[in-house]
Order: sequence, then structure tokens, then C-alpha cells
Amino acid sequence: MSNRENELVDETAPDLLETAARCAASDLLDFAAQFAGLAEDLEALAGSRSCRRQW
Repeated sequence: MSNRENELVDETAPDLLETAARCAASDLLDFAAQFAGLAEDLEALAGSRSCRRQW
């Protein structure tokens, strides 16, 4: 690599790392939201089954 190519890599790497970190954080938030929705669904399902058992 030439010196200019090395400089470009040095300049671009932090931006790429920041972008990757933002994407990872966004993916984690999406996963957490989906997991919370699943937990609510399972809670509702468990509640509906316990109601049936009482009858």
C-alpha cells in the first residue's frame, strides 16, 4: 500500500467502526423490542391458559 492508501485507511477506519457500532446498537434494540413482544405474547398465552383451567 502506498502512504496515501494508508492515510485513507487511517482516516476511514474510525468512521467504519462508529458505523458498525451504531448498526450493532440498532440491531440490539430491535432484538430487545422483539424479545419484549415475545415475552408479552407468552405472558398473555399463559394467562389465557390459566383462565381456562379455572373453568
